[in-house]
Amino acid sequence: MEIKHLFDRIWAKFGWGVRIDRIKKLPPEVEQKFRQQAEEIKHQRSEFTVIEEFRDDSQAHPVHYRTFECEFASEQIAHIKPAEILDVGSYRDWLAGLMAHYSVTTVDVRDRKSSLSNEAIINQDVRYLEMADNSMDMVTTLHTIEHFGLGRYGDEFDPEGDSKAVINFLRVIKPGGHFLFSVPVTTGQACIAFNSHRIYTMEMVRDWVRDLSLEGEIFIKRKPAKLCVESELATQLGEFDVYCGCYTKK
Repeated sequence: MEIKHLFDRIWAKFGWGVRIDRIKKLPPEVEQKFRQQAEEIKHQRSEFTVIEEFRDDSQAHPVHYRTFECEFASEQIAHIKPAEILDVGSYRDWLAGLMAHYSVTTVDVRDRKSSLSNEAIINQDVRYLEMADNSMDMVTTLHTIEHFGLGRYGDEFDPEGDSKAVINFLRVIKPGGHFLFSVPVTTGQACIAFNSHRIYTMEMVRDWVRDLSLEGEIFIKRKPAKLCVESELATQLGEFDVYCGCYTKK
């Protein structure tokens, strides 16, 4: 026990940048209830071997900031109903649901295969995207732009990788087509948490889409996860919240 306490003190002080998820200690009365129920189920369902792993998740349903991103993106797509979608790097579980209704072309710098009949994969660096101008109804990219050119995913180091990618996205969208994206944002100083991601100011983001028309946007606080207004975005260096926007190419 003394060794464990010593380890906990060292961990609390230094941490080493590693995250370990621990099972939260339960109130004694809750643990006792679960222990009694475990004994009961051992007798009633003898075909199972019962081991103890008590968890109490009966509180409010957990909410993650990505939930708001995916809901916003899904609502925009349901309203617009694009015929052709190009996605670059969005959340895989969200994409899998999207492909139940749409055929999607996905781009990834890493070699990847898919078993989904509604997915066509392009293994390519988006800075050199070999796709015709004005060829797609919509480009989607959720929480991805901030990574381009930092080498985290095996892509070539390029400090301007994000800007080059956005230029290519806008190039391939048809007039009247849509650009749907999300990125980390701050009301403080823009920064690069190298080589993880970039954090943008809204002035930077709006400069990307200065020639497009806004269709819809939301701001999301990460902790706790909730919708917010622009003035409530993170201010501390290295901290970020999330911007989601949908724009029409003129």
